[in-house]
Amino acid sequence: MSITIWQYGRVASVYHENPYYTTIYDIMQNQVGMSDEILVRAPGVWSNTTVVYGPLWTMICSFLSAFPTNQADILLMVYKLANLVIHMCNCLLLYKITRKKIFPLIYGLNPLVLLEGLINVHNDIFVLFFILLAIYFVYKKKNLYLAVTAIAFATLIKYFAIFLLPFMILYYYQDRKIKERIGKLILFGVFFVIIVIAFYLIYLQDLAVLQGLFVQQEKYCNSLWLIAHSITTEATLKNTKLIMLGAVVILYILAFFKMLRKETIKFSDVMKNYTIFLLLFLFILITNFQPWYLIWLFSIIPWLKGKNLKTILALTIAADLSNIYYMIEIFNQTYSGHKFFFSYLILTIGISLLLNKRKKNTIKDKVEQKKIGGGH
Repeated sequence: MSITIWQYGRVASVYHENPYYTTIYDIMQNQVGMSDEILVRAPGVWSNTTVVYGPLWTMICSFLSAFPTNQADILLMVYKLANLVIHMCNCLLLYKITRKKIFPLIYGLNPLVLLEGLINVHNDIFVLFFILLAIYFVYKKKNLYLAVTAIAFATLIKYFAIFLLPFMILYYYQDRKIKERIGKLILFGVFFVIIVIAFYLIYLQDLAVLQGLFVQQEKYCNSLWLIAHSITTEATLKNTKLIMLGAVVILYILAFFKMLRKETIKFSDVMKNYTIFLLLFLFILITNFQPWYLIWLFSIIPWLKGKNLKTILALTIAADLSNIYYMIEIFNQTYSGHKFFFSYLILTIGISLLLNKRKKNTIKDKVEQKKIGGGH
């Protein structure tokens, strides 16, 4: 289950404490907290950590955790029901955006989504909802204010969603001159920042409210960074992370100015750029990679074709298979992030080759048939 989400919500809704400054462990120091079945079930590794998500997710958790029960299993079902509703909304949005049934099916029946989104109730399914909502508002309804609001809401859960914002604004105002586009970027940038700040002010006591943004990057799990962590020093890793972050920022700026100079921008151009930086963020910048993060990729599938779509499917299927291995290893207390990384890498390559082999064989068969036909 997503990092003790129900327990964090309970800290706010039941104990009326600020989860950005008060940990589950702090609550459990008193007699009432010690007897709370829901708090007791919090994973030990996270019970002494303040909430690591944005304030919108904290508000959602506070609302759901206010359900009048002291039984952990009942509260868990409340969260599962909420995720199921959002899952169905995501299916509907994918259909409304594409008017094709295949994309809701690819997403809705994907084993990774069903396992991590519905069974393990990770909040990435909510992030996907707001990103799809933003795409729907700007692509179908031509309403940029609602689109920017939706992106702000996604960012208020997990901050990577901000990658989409500048490209979407440039797309919307592509018929304007460059100076006007820059003016609109500033206007909607301010609008976006106001929304984000307004939510953070609800919990703000000091800048410690932002520390959750950096907690995950201090952990190394399931990624290439984990391998690097085992063979080099912390100082080297820190410098390397800064270099990689700087490189991605420079690439993003270059992509932004390239789109700014375009006279005509297709929405596929927006999603192409977003896809590039989403993948860079997932596999290059994140040090604490988790399989359920791949749920983010389902926002880009309507704009993928052929080999690219099969590659995304390979990434999600391999993650699901690797995650089954992950859960077995956790149960047997023999889990190793190195094993996960290499199993995921091998499975992704293998599944991708299998998915693309069929296409190659089909082309070869057609060529052979033409040769045979020509002989007659």
